[in-house]
Amino acid sequence: VETLNNDQLYAISKMGLEGRLKPKWRHSSGQSAAAKVYFTQLTMDHITQLYDKFKLDFEMFDYSPDSYYQYPED
Repeated sequence: VETLNNDQLYAISKMGLEGRLKPKWRHSSGQSAAAKVYFTQLTMDHITQLYDKFKLDFEMFDYSPDSYYQYPED
């Protein structure tokens, strides 16, 4: 969490989305609220690309990507 802002900016830059994606930081009581803020700004294709990049992490820590696929509006 300490490096979240820098990590976001790096990921946005690497994906070439600087002009299209603007991170917003809002204090929220839950992770799902923060995830919604960020993931509603992405397309389904971008979320798939992120999952593909971090697939090993999802598998190692037994995370499911399913909840992230509910956010894109495209």
